[in-house]
Amino acid sequence: GMHAQSSHLAELSSIPARSRVCGRGARPRVRASAGAARSMATLAMSTPCRNPPLVLILAAHLLVSGVLAAGETSRTFAQEGEKCNGSLPPEFAVLCAGDMECRTETGLLGAWGVCTRPVEKIKPALAKRGERCNANLSPKFAVLCEGDLHCKTKLIGGWGVCAPFASFAAPAPAKKGEKCNGSLPPSSARVCQEGLSCRTRLLGGWGVCARVESDVGPLPMKHHVPDVIRRRRCDVAWCSYPTLNVLPYSVEFGTSEYRWVAPLAGGTSKEHGTAVLLSKPHLRVNKTDAWEASYFSANRFTPDPLNSTLCSCEYLSRDAPGSPVFLSDYLIAQVPNSAHRPFAEVCAPFLRACPVDNRTAVELFDVALTEMYTNCLPLTEEVFIARTSGGSAPLKAAQSPLWAYVSNALAIIGFSFFALGLAFGVWGVVAEDDDQDGYLSIE
Repeated sequence: GMHAQSSHLAELSSIPARSRVCGRGARPRVRASAGAARSMATLAMSTPCRNPPLVLILAAHLLVSGVLAAGETSRTFAQEGEKCNGSLPPEFAVLCAGDMECRTETGLLGAWGVCTRPVEKIKPALAKRGERCNANLSPKFAVLCEGDLHCKTKLIGGWGVCAPFASFAAPAPAKKGEKCNGSLPPSSARVCQEGLSCRTRLLGGWGVCARVESDVGPLPMKHHVPDVIRRRRCDVAWCSYPTLNVLPYSVEFGTSEYRWVAPLAGGTSKEHGTAVLLSKPHLRVNKTDAWEASYFSANRFTPDPLNSTLCSCEYLSRDAPGSPVFLSDYLIAQVPNSAHRPFAEVCAPFLRACPVDNRTAVELFDVALTEMYTNCLPLTEEVFIARTSGGSAPLKAAQSPLWAYVSNALAIIGFSFFALGLAFGVWGVVAEDDDQDGYLSIE
């Protein structure tokens, strides 16, 4: 009220004359309360002044200073061991004094805690070249190497010796039948000699060096394409993922693999791909001739900057005769720089039993790359592939093997001799009856 206003004005009257708001002297170095700042602003607005903008700026400055001062005085600071919580509004917050930290037992943000002094971080000891080291222990007991030295150990997690990285001598390559493990650090890894492959049962585990093909053969073995789609050529009419290929393009399902050739956007080159089945396909057919086949596959294509091999669970399905065929591909692993190795060797560590059907696979893997195939015709027929220009051009089907022609010719010749023999037999019987009494007797 008027009494508060008078007290604030009385507070302002104590400011030296040369520090008044209209003077050119130094600004008043006093900390005014929020009420005093508001009163001073009112006084400045009502008092004639030679420099009104300066008055407004100084009044606003004092008003903000008063608000901040009021905020500072309302905060509570806790000492060591007392409760604290800095997440509350300013009028309820309890901060820690000095450089102490508010630590909560529950670890929940916004919860009450206790003011404690900051814990000094423990720095691991440093070892020089040739000294013992072990970086796998807790900071209190760990011993690290100085500078660019590395801890050379014989066992993972064990004690070692600090040495330059260049001084690490890789173990000699393992020979045929010897133990191998290429998943360990360079100082402990044991790789196989050239021409040998490390055969392991568990990914990252120890194995035995063996020849890629002659000793153990491809693992796993290739399997035949399901007979419902075998030896057929289809058109890829739709993809569920962004592709640089020009649609449609053809896919040929052979006996133990399928291939595709897809023109790339721009018409400068084509993508050539090959896929093989590494598990026996599981085929399910219902009464309406709808079918679904599932299997584990491996595929790769060129050009591919990563030269990778893709290991996947795949599902081929058709809802009804004459309807499109859908391929759903669930990627299990992508192995870069493996295009020069056999499919079976690359994907053997990732081989798994695929889910029983596509519906279950969607629930487990969530995302699938899906393609829709149309015009799935046998390779023995002439197939027309629609081109993007609107026209069509015949694509000659693959020729049948020689044994097919020979078997067909022998069948035709045999049937001809049978028909001729039957005709001569009937004619002989008729001629004999005519010679006897002129009538044909049927017995």
